[in-house]
Amino acid sequence: MLVMDEDALIAVLVRLDSDFHQSSRGKWFLEAGFGELSGRTGRIFDDLEGAGDWIEAQRKHGAH
Repeated sequence: MLVMDEDALIAVLVRLDSDFHQSSRGKWFLEAGFGELSGRTGRIFDDLEGAGDWIEAQRKHGAH
């Protein structure tokens, strides 16, 4: 899932669904972050709402 802010790509989230990710199956993984979210990859979220809340908080308070 591409996360956009107006015309700018700010994050890429992927849903974990393979046998390799059994304990996290169905959760969302921050594959890539751009701009303020650069270098913040590797986080796992239970749902898209949680991911959105985290992204919003990072952008509000500054990611670095």
